Amino acid sequence: MKKRVLTVLISGALAVASFSACSADSVNTGEVAETVKDAVEEAAENVTEQDVEEVKEAVQEIAEKAEDIKAELPEYVYPGPEAFYSVLYDYVIREMGKNSEGGVAIPDIMVTGIDESDKDDIKVYGDFACYRYTLDGDTLERTSGGSYPGCIHIKQSADGYTVTGMDMVEDGSGFDESVDRIFGDYAADFRKAYSDDAKKEEVWTQTLANYVAANGLDIAYVKDYGWDPVKLPAENIDSFYSILDGVDEGGTDIQAVLGSVTYMGGLYISDPENDLMFSLFRNDDGSIVAIVTKLGKLYYGIVGDTPSATLDDGREYTQFAVEDHTFGYNFGDDANDPFVVDEDGKVYTAKNLDESVARDMVVQSLTGR
Repeated sequence: MKKRVLTVLISGALAVASFSACSADSVNTGEVAETVKDAVEEAAENVTEQDVEEVKEAVQEIAEKAEDIKAELPEYVYPGPEAFYSVLYDYVIREMGKNSEGGVAIPDIMVTGIDESDKDDIKVYGDFACYRYTLDGDTLERTSGGSYPGCIHIKQSADGYTVTGMDMVEDGSGFDESVDRIFGDYAADFRKAYSDDAKKEEVWTQTLANYVAANGLDIAYVKDYGWDPVKLPAENIDSFYSILDGVDEGGTDIQAVLGSVTYMGGLYISDPENDLMFSLFRNDDGSIVAIVTKLGKLYYGIVGDTPSATLDDGREYTQFAVEDHTFGYNFGDDANDPFVVDEDGKVYTAKNLDESVARDMVVQSLTGR
């Protein structure tokens, strides 16, 4: 009788723990262990104390292994240095990932266009897919998820970037009309990319290869349901996600540059007709670097003299020149709003630039992306 009860308990523990390992994202392995423990204690009168301890130890070991299985696939974290894309990827995981269950959620994003003319409403066009994966040996198995084409709206503020919403393309017969309505001038680029199956698979597998590399995982393949496994390509984090702990094509160590400059301040205009934005950094040698973006153009370089000037209304401001373009600024104070003086002398009320956005400008100036 003792042997039979002991066998049943151990078999039950193994069965429940095995289920928890296979469904680690949806089953609380601690509760599994506690449930089996209670069953063991209830049957203690039929087994010896040594038998009970053996079952408890077995259950604990299995529960720990189930937790290990759950931890084998870490959460996806955008591996690049740009705050803009970090916010974008987080949004896709959070919003699109909630439409599926089981496994780790990994975004599969193909950006086909960006309209930055209005900093209060930056429009990112593309296909924002998110899929979930479980691990089988050295293979990621895609278990669920979907594709969500459309336009994601991002607001830039003094605090950085915030996603404010998304316009999603309709399914079925409304697809083409909604693409034209949502994408506008960017519709042709989207259709070209969206119909390129080879390119879509390249982005998909490369995203996974870089996830594997960033987390040091021993994974070589990805498999979709009903299809043969596909070998993952070599990682290319340094170029796929702009720059991460790497060098640009000219040999510049981007992370070293970011670590060597001190942010002094920056301003931007929230005006669709003039998206002027600038940031100032101090190098280790004391020199000042200015980075300016205006209407799709990028200017940057070492700033020489910074003379003071005065507006007709008596407000003072500081001038700086970069690539033969002269701008002015005043960061404001408790009594006065900050403002920017454009190169044509026009004055705009401005907003303070968050450091994360300014450092994105550093990456852009060094990589051209």
